[in-house]
Amino acid sequence: LYSTLEGISVGDQVIDAYWNNERVLDKFVYDIDEEIIVLEFDDGKIIRCTKDHKFLTKNRGFVEAQYLNDDDDIVDV
Repeated sequence: LYSTLEGISVGDQVIDAYWNNERVLDKFVYDIDEEIIVLEFDDGKIIRCTKDHKFLTKNRGFVEAQYLNDDDDIVDV
């Protein structure tokens, strides 16, 4: 399975794993052996991530994507 970031271009601003704003300098394709899940939100946002990717929620702290539920309120920065 190969993965690449979709919808992000070189020069875009993104938030890194440490909540810092960073500019995308380059994109590359890499081989991954993890299942990718797709999260779809009420506002139309779609996030593709690994099952163990953690999201900060207002009600339960950090929660792995595979354990998120409809009651979780993900912090939006």
